[in-house]
Amino acid sequence: MRVFKLLVVSYIGLIVASFLTFYFGDEGVLNYNKLLVKKRELVKNIDNLEGINRELKEKMWMLKTDPETNEVEARALTYISDSEVLVKVRSYEDKSNYYTIGSLLNVKIPKTNKNLIFKIIGITFPVIFFLFSLLRGFYRRIRSGE
Repeated sequence: MRVFKLLVVSYIGLIVASFLTFYFGDEGVLNYNKLLVKKRELVKNIDNLEGINRELKEKMWMLKTDPETNEVEARALTYISDSEVLVKVRSYEDKSNYYTIGSLLNVKIPKTNKNLIFKIIGITFPVIFFLFSLLRGFYRRIRSGE
């Protein structure tokens, strides 16, 4: 009977440890969901960078092919032709269109050993439960006078 109790309690401990590891362990459901959120952030960042890349390619093509675009860009960089005079206004702020490069996303997932904690819980729980049931049986025998 004791061996059967030990097997049942060990099986329950194994189930508890497996459940805790599945949901809360290092490769568990919670960490998987965190990784999915990071993946979505990275995909969004890549899409933004691809959009900026397309805009820059279009602008580069326009600069290579259109002389008017070159003149506009040169004026934006304060270049002037020989027949013009440059006048600078002191209180004027230059609000040029500069591209912002996509933000750098760091995926830092700390490597903890949560699985070890759950395995220890899964091992100690059945042992404690088995010892408790043995002591309870021993206490009952003493009270009944056997």
